[in-house]
Amino acid sequence: MENFKKDFLASYLSGGMGSLSKRDIDALVMHLLDEQGLDDGVPLRNLSNQQVSVKLRVPATRIKTLRYEATLKYISDNESIAKWRFLEVLAKSKFDSEKDKIGFIIEDAFTKNWLQGILKSDGLVFDNSFNTEVVKVDSDGLFAVLKALYDDKSVTTLKKRIDDTKAKKEKLSFAEIKKEFLKGAASALGESATSVATKGLLALVGG
Repeated sequence: MENFKKDFLASYLSGGMGSLSKRDIDALVMHLLDEQGLDDGVPLRNLSNQQVSVKLRVPATRIKTLRYEATLKYISDNESIAKWRFLEVLAKSKFDSEKDKIGFIIEDAFTKNWLQGILKSDGLVFDNSFNTEVVKVDSDGLFAVLKALYDDKSVTTLKKRIDDTKAKKEKLSFAEIKKEFLKGAASALGESATSVATKGLLALVGG
């Protein structure tokens, strides 16, 4: 907890004693808990809003709001964070070959708003009529967005694998198809194939 204390005081006193509102302090604590965890030292960032709400005894909607504000206020490189979080979302995504849609769950409000802004700029919209966290996007539209975010080679390979699967030229599962893309995209973001972050990402697809 020594780092927690040090980082908290550094942010709390940066603008002078009493300069942060209670809302800002709550967002700061949420940020530090996601990064450093509680007494066990296990970061909370990999837990869902509902799981964290049980730990901290506040509504899940409050956790979702705090995490959104924490990202805005206390993470300097929002763009890189959003790209990495979206990779984690894609790692758990599903592909509906009949409807040619890729579906995923985005619980993180910052990442969802960030992606929605990018999709809108390309004239695309979310299909989340039944659940605001369950998103379905046409694969071709999503590929156009992915090319703008990640390295071209990884996205092109992903698209070819999916096209071949739809045409029955390959019999790979979507989990297998995603692995190469995730490795390449993680590398382009500065993570080596052997880094803890990349290993954690690949673990989401089972390898």
